Amino acid sequence: PMTQLELLQSIDFHDQPVSGLRFELGDMKEPSFVIDFETYDDEAKDFVEWSLQLNDLISFSSTRIEIASDSDFDFFSFHLAMDGTFKGDILLTSGFGKLNVSINLECRSFVLANRVAKTTR
Repeated sequence: PMTQLELLQSIDFHDQPVSGLRFELGDMKEPSFVIDFETYDDEAKDFVEWSLQLNDLISFSSTRIEIASDSDFDFFSFHLAMDGTFKGDILLTSGFGKLNVSINLECRSFVLANRVAKTTR
């Protein structure tokens, strides 16, 4: 079986729809950042919903996140590597000719959860 990092690295994040972003700060002892996204399963001919929770953030910075209701907000790229902690960067696109969102992060752990597949988009 693949490790969580291997599973994450096996996903082609380019042009994958992002359905939500959220911060879970709680008592600030273990703040996390959550990205909900979809991938297309060619065998099932359906979308699979995922939730990636980056836990116990050490640092987090991004450009301004502005999502218009008519935008096509997608992953352009996602890179995460283990170097004592998980360090990575995310580039999100919000449609042709619109601004990109760049996120740089470092966290101690993450959870990638396969959510229920959607039948329509």
